[in-house]
Amino acid sequence: MALLRDLLGNRIGHIAFAFLGMGGWAFWANRMHEMPAPLIAGVVQGMISASLTIVMQMLIIALFRWRQNPWLCILGASLMSLTTLLAMHTVARTPELLVTIALPWCIGVTYAVLFSFNTAKQARA
Repeated sequence: MALLRDLLGNRIGHIAFAFLGMGGWAFWANRMHEMPAPLIAGVVQGMISASLTIVMQMLIIALFRWRQNPWLCILGASLMSLTTLLAMHTVARTPELLVTIALPWCIGVTYAVLFSFNTAKQARA
């Protein structure tokens, strides 16, 4: 539990994991396409994931202060994430759009769940 608490509280770690992990995934998901498509997909996804990590945290905290409802926070963060992923990869012309965004979005939803309930737990303490 201490490791999970440390990971949930480390903003720099979140950003670095998001950029490297999800950018690497996007590169891999588009590896069968001619360069620079995989590289562009990886860099775009890395930047999206790093940015969304910060924005999701701010959104969850703001929504929680507004309504104290972790489910509202999860819904808001998940929809914002999906919309951003679809829009940015469409603009970047990512060849394997759905494959590219599937994993980052699932991880983003999981992150939203963990961060929302962690925020609610801290508010109760």
